[in-house]
Amino acid sequence: MKKLAGELREDAKAGPDAESDERRLREWLEDLKKLVESIESWVAPLVEEKVASLQHGSMTLVEPDLGQYEAPTLDIRILTKTPCLVRIEPRGEHVVGLALRGGERVVGVRGRVDMRSGPAIWAFLRRPDRTWWILPVDGRTSKRTLSEARFAEALRKLIHAE
Repeated sequence: MKKLAGELREDAKAGPDAESDERRLREWLEDLKKLVESIESWVAPLVEEKVASLQHGSMTLVEPDLGQYEAPTLDIRILTKTPCLVRIEPRGEHVVGLALRGGERVVGVRGRVDMRSGPAIWAFLRRPDRTWWILPVDGRTSKRTLSEARFAEALRKLIHAE
């Protein structure tokens, strides 16, 4: 055990990789913050009309290279006759890829955030250039660049369980 403790101590020492991991984590958290801010601005008209409300939160994630960190979450509550909760939460910066039901594989992404209501899930996938794709996890459509219109389409489908 002493030998293992020494090995683990050596692994824990800061080095060039630690700086790279710190930068990756900082950029990931910045991009999550920007994504949440974009979603807030897109949902603002619904909040103003009192048909939706927003609730901010956070969750603890643990990733091999990045360690433990707090990431932002966002709940969108739809306040209509048939209320609905849409939860937006990060899955992680280190994502191997995504295999869709239709057989398409999405690889080379640098982060994933899920938007879910019940069993339905849409994924925001962070590209290497730090922009986002959006797509349903069930594979009905392929990945597309995230925009307000595409977010609204996904939110509509989650609310109406399409």
